[in-house]
Amino acid sequence: MTEAPQHAPAAAGAALDRVAAVLERHTGMRVQSAQRHRLERAVAGRMQALGEPTRAAYADRVERQAGEWRHLVPDVAVGETHFFRDGERWDAIEREVIPDLIARRRGHLLHLWSAGCATGQEAWGLAMVCERVRDRYPRLKVDILGSDINGAALDTARVGEYPETSMRGLSATERLRFFEPAPKGFRVRAALAAQVRFEELNLLAWAGSPHPGRGYDLILCQRVLIYLSPPATERVLAALADALEPGGVLLTGHTETITPPAGCALEWLGGNPAFRRAVRDTAYAAPAPQAPQASADPPAPEAWLHLAWEAAIAERYTDAEAHLAGVARTGAALRLAAWIRLARGKPEGAAKLIDAARAEAPLHAESHFLAGMLAVARGREAEATAHLKHAVYLDPGLAPAYFHLAALLAAAGHAEEARRAWHSAERASGGDAERIRRYVGFDAAAFAGVCRSRRSDPESGGG
Repeated sequence: MTEAPQHAPAAAGAALDRVAAVLERHTGMRVQSAQRHRLERAVAGRMQALGEPTRAAYADRVERQAGEWRHLVPDVAVGETHFFRDGERWDAIEREVIPDLIARRRGHLLHLWSAGCATGQEAWGLAMVCERVRDRYPRLKVDILGSDINGAALDTARVGEYPETSMRGLSATERLRFFEPAPKGFRVRAALAAQVRFEELNLLAWAGSPHPGRGYDLILCQRVLIYLSPPATERVLAALADALEPGGVLLTGHTETITPPAGCALEWLGGNPAFRRAVRDTAYAAPAPQAPQASADPPAPEAWLHLAWEAAIAERYTDAEAHLAGVARTGAALRLAAWIRLARGKPEGAAKLIDAARAEAPLHAESHFLAGMLAVARGREAEATAHLKHAVYLDPGLAPAYFHLAALLAAAGHAEEARRAWHSAERASGGDAERIRRYVGFDAAAFAGVCRSRRSDPESGGG
């Protein structure tokens, strides 16, 4: 006898509740209203793949077949994420947390963990922050772990390749420093990738099983606990706290909890709650940033200029300006000083230097290129276009000027003119490797590839 039609929706709902209960038992995740439609979609997909006629039949399978619930996790656990979400918290990690840990560990390797890293942006963000901190503390050594229950998301994290839409939260200079162009967007550079490893991990199962215990200096577990049941939250939070080194810090989501787990004290970082593992001896000396050591035989001005450019390319702008301190502000040094101000987001300071550079050498193409980039920073697209066109008129081999000109033309809807500019940039790339590295951040081959792909992309108008 078949179930009466009016009872079918209720039966299907009850079956879905049974599947949700299995998920919660194994992962701690509560399937609430926001996730229920995802679970419905995931169950429908598995029913089709397995040939199950009803939700009730599939619920029977989930209850009796070990591991079937794992197939549902990628759809239910998927979450939207992007780089440097919650900027104030990331600023606090860079300004306060990492320098404090450096002081406490006195040069030892720091162990950092992004627990619930989804597609990897949080783990890569930790690596980027450490790179910036390393500009001041060059002996910083880190080991970064990213973990998640969602194996499909981890596949994306391990590749480290993200489309343009995932890059919000990153400045243009951060993109150039930490990423290289890739067929579908941007890929994490090899130097950064070497610092991060990813593992599939069910936090609830980990919390309930023997594990190595303390060892982590910083754990980020943000927007994870909010999806767990109260008992699961308590177990996971206690295990995460127990995994901290003395003096280590645990950061959870803004609204997830402000009750410190056993052995930890509540602190406020960047206006957000954090938990620090208790320490027996809190007396330590705050470290001083490690300035470049002076040489017994100071380099010639040309060498200082080279060092300044290398520091600027690596976004160590304080070091770059220090290298320029003993070099007369004329010619190339003047233009580099202007570029540093632009890169640091200080257009007014850059404007004065660019005016001086143009007055000193009215026909120098790079001075007009810098004027164009200043106009871009100020949102003056027409003025920027005029300056960049003048720059390539003065120096037809100035590939970075063509590169930025093409982007402006494409954004303005001048598709054919943009294609010609991309083509000129690609053609100039072979003989302009150093200026491409300085002003764009790519090597010449990657630069040419980007220009070629954008020139051939009809949807972007070359942009």
